Amino acid sequence: MLSASGDIAFVGFNADGNDDLAFVTFVDIGAGETIFFSDNEWNGTGWVDTNENAWSWTATSSVIPGTIITISNIGAGAVSSNLGTVVIPIAGMGSNRGLSASGETVYAYLGTASVPTVFLNLRTADVLGILQPDAIASFAVAGVTYFVTANEGDSRVGSGIADSVRLPARCLRTPTDLDRARGLARAVRLPRRRAFRRRWC
Repeated sequence: MLSASGDIAFVGFNADGNDDLAFVTFVDIGAGETIFFSDNEWNGTGWVDTNENAWSWTATSSVIPGTIITISNIGAGAVSSNLGTVVIPIAGMGSNRGLSASGETVYAYLGTASVPTVFLNLRTADVLGILQPDAIASFAVAGVTYFVTANEGDSRVGSGIADSVRLPARCLRTPTDLDRARGLARAVRLPRRRAFRRRWC
């Protein structure tokens, strides 16, 4: 059941074409549970404005941890999801569909569209761009599915990224090393933004 920050994490974001995103759940999601999303501006206590957009995703059947859920055509056309149903736009939260490739933040939260009660993602991130992984793979250890992303190191935003965190080589020896991933996800303060660091070793 969705109940706390860190229950899901964004794993894909595409601001080209009709706009899409993807997230993975770390907890069971029951049929009928709803997640709201918005790219309006949040100031910590309320929405600064509602001139952008909001939408909801609702599970139509049970979803197990490790499942990746996609939402496609957020910007235009018939919105769809590989699992569940999507409603866009939501009355009173703006109708300017579309995701920007820069200066954009998407919030995922519980509650109602206009009154969030629990933010499921990191709501204080000032994301100016996202490095897309060159590869995504999954493997199972002791019945637990882990997802691994890799990037060849080429920066999409120029020369170097001060906030990058390199995974030590010793972490890549065997899948057993990644079993330490239980109980990860602590928030750390990076130079320019707040982000979750997954402490693999």
